Amino acid sequence: MADLLCIGTTGMLAGCVRSLIADGHRIVCLARNPSRLEALADSIPDAAKSRLSTSPCDYRDLTHLAEVLDALRFEPTAAICWVHSPAEPVLELIRSGFPSLDLLRVVGSSSSIPEILGDTPSRIVRLGFVIDDDRSRWLSHEEISAGVYKAFVSGAKDSIVGTIEPWDQRP
Repeated sequence: MADLLCIGTTGMLAGCVRSLIADGHRIVCLARNPSRLEALADSIPDAAKSRLSTSPCDYRDLTHLAEVLDALRFEPTAAICWVHSPAEPVLELIRSGFPSLDLLRVVGSSSSIPEILGDTPSRIVRLGFVIDDDRSRWLSHEEISAGVYKAFVSGAKDSIVGTIEPWDQRP
């Protein structure tokens, strides 16, 4: 089992966190909204609650993020990060604190694939959309969580949840 750092995972990716906890992973979740962190913690079965810790933290405040990362109870071996632009300073701070971290970055369908920096293991999962018959729609929270979970456990370097082509078919 891995020790995971999860950032930006209390909304659409809460189901992914629940699945990872059910697999036996130990997770620390950082999020801006304390009530969403509390809701996530409340959704974890009592028998597994000891494997989830939460910390309110706005990842855009790099000074506070560095303090929170320094105070972690364990050194994470992997991370799932859904951070919006400009995300690179956040990701670099995480990489500098945990150089051998398996980092999975979640990005939207319109994002260009960020260049993988240095020798640090980094992976990416792109969120697309779904085409049903002649109509398209955005992915549901459940589809996003299931797709990111699958991308994480597969170890794939580059994953797509849904489809990102044809671009002119997006909702």
